[in-house]
Amino acid sequence: MVNPATQEINESHFQQLFDFVIEKARVQLERKDSFYPFGAVVDDRLSVQSLDGHWSDDEPVIEELIQKLEVGGRAAIQLKGFPVVIIAVDVMVDFPSENPTEKRAAVEMRMFALDQLHKFYSLYEKRNNEYVFGELSPVSQLTPP
Repeated sequence: MVNPATQEINESHFQQLFDFVIEKARVQLERKDSFYPFGAVVDDRLSVQSLDGHWSDDEPVIEELIQKLEVGGRAAIQLKGFPVVIIAVDVMVDFPSENPTEKRAAVEMRMFALDQLHKFYSLYEKRNNEYVFGELSPVSQLTPP
């Protein structure tokens, strides 16, 4: 087992994590045109794994699911030594355009690493029955897909 404290996580690991999240969101969107929050981790072997929430209802309360994922993600960092956790949430974000009230669908990625939280977004839209995603960026720098 690799000790994350002695093994550097690099840009390639982050890219694998972001790609994993976008692909999982795409699969869920193609099935239901929306997705429930889910998580992904870079584990102690520096590979990407799914961190899914568990619920007993068919229709979970989204805020409760996010909270469970965040608690589980922080525990994965603190107790298991996983270096990075992302919680992905389907959101609507303000998008700078000619229409000041325009909102666009996006994947919000809440990235936890140690005691830090960073948020990244990828706008998405459906074109010709396929979901297309924009570049990953902070909300202030969003670009359409």
